[in-house]
Amino acid sequence: NAEYMGLLFSTELVHRDDAVGEVVRGASVVVAMHPDAATEPALDTALALGKPFAIVPCCLFAKEFPSRAMPGSGGPVNTYQKLLDYLQAKAPGIERAYL
Repeated sequence: NAEYMGLLFSTELVHRDDAVGEVVRGASVVVAMHPDAATEPALDTALALGKPFAIVPCCLFAKEFPSRAMPGSGGPVNTYQKLLDYLQAKAPGIERAYL
């Protein structure tokens, strides 16, 4: 049962003690299609809740997230490929597919 909520998606929604938090926690799956700056929060939310997810990142937003660093090297996440690697490194078992 899909429900539209005109909110900026963030990991903080999980902790809300209202209907919004209830919907986020009760979701059976997290889907983020072209989520812009919500890419990482969508993934972090799915991982925190142990929910399956499908995320199709679109834009890098390197300037908006300068603290992102590549695991291991600490280098900047400044290309789309590096963004995919960075996101995939957040948890074991994250798979990548191409549409």
